[in-house]
Parts: sequence; structure tokens; C-alpha cells
Amino acid sequence: MARIVPIVLAVAVWIFAIIDCARTDRALMPGKLSKGAWMALVIVLPVIGSFLWLWLSWNTKHPDGFGDLGGTRRQPPKGPVAPDDDPEFLARLDAENRFHEWERKRREEEEGEEEA
Repeated sequence: MARIVPIVLAVAVWIFAIIDCARTDRALMPGKLSKGAWMALVIVLPVIGSFLWLWLSWNTKHPDGFGDLGGTRRQPPKGPVAPDDDPEFLARLDAENRFHEWERKRREEEEGEEEA
């Protein structure tokens, strides 16, 4: 049992590192290596490559260290989050609604003139 735990842990870290490397944006690749080079390093050298990836990518993704793990330092989104927060969307929606109302009234007037 004592021999299995480190192996399972190493395989879990290796799989996590492969997935994390594959999902990381190319602009955030540490050490000036390409994404393909990192993937090859993690796959060919499972233990060393995985821990190297996790250590270097953590420093790139989280320059403040452990400070932002709780989510308290997150920056608010720069743009509108929901459509009803976007003034341009609301103005466009209002214009469309007014146009549809104008069309409806015009049709009613035309139908009224045809009946008379």
C-alpha cells in the first residue's frame, strides 16, 4: 500500500499538469517555451516536467503568490456583465421597441382607412 500512494499521486499530478498545460493560453506560457515544448516536456518527463510546469506556471498565473486564492483581490469586470448593464444594448432595445410600436400603429391606421 505504501508503494501505491506515491505512484497514484505522481500519476494524478502528471494528468493535472497535462490538462493545465493544454488549457493555458499561449501568452501565459512560462520560461519563453512554446506550448508544444511544454507539452512534450510534461509528457516525456512525467514527474520532473509536471512539477516544473506547476511551479513555473503558478508564478506566471499568480504573481502575488497565495494572496489571491480566496478571491478577495479579484478585479471587477471591465465591461458590462449582463445585457441589462450595457447602456448601448438598452438604448438599442428601446429604439427597436419604439420602431415596432410605430409600425403597429401605422398598420392599424392603414387598416382603419381601408375599412372606411
